[in-house]
Amino acid sequence: MYYETCTKLQADKYPSDVIECFLEGKPFKPESSSLATQYGWGVYERSGLQERWSIWFNRLQHEKKSIDLQDVVKTFDKFGSAIRSDGDKEKLVKNPYYYVQKGNEALDCLKNPQLAIEIYQKAIDLDETYSVTARYNKARALLTIEDNKGRNKKKAKAEFEKNDLVD
Repeated sequence: MYYETCTKLQADKYPSDVIECFLEGKPFKPESSSLATQYGWGVYERSGLQERWSIWFNRLQHEKKSIDLQDVVKTFDKFGSAIRSDGDKEKLVKNPYYYVQKGNEALDCLKNPQLAIEIYQKAIDLDETYSVTARYNKARALLTIEDNKGRNKKKAKAEFEKNDLVD
């Protein structure tokens, strides 16, 4: 009955693979999700989404004893709406770690320091207080760009100074 009720209430809003994970308490694997395809999420966005799913689901599991079916469905609907909204705004990732990793890939594997700088900035924007790693890597990317070396050295030093990495 639980499965049928949730499926009927949500089938028009969410893909069946998402509903199945929700109902069976399975980890959500966004790499195979139709939502990942629809929004063009890369590996880091999908990992960020999986982390958000896990945190949300763990909270739900702890509260489950006192929540009835309609409340669970409402909670799931709110979570799904937040994911869709964040996906539309390209704000799916909430943990800067994933942007640091994505920036590292852009810098080291793709050899695209300008893209890496933009991605590291996204990590910094998510959490300025704990952005030491992102700032360090952004400075490293700035120093990788050949043209404007002098200006980039000043920018790189400024990144270090923002987190007291230099005296």
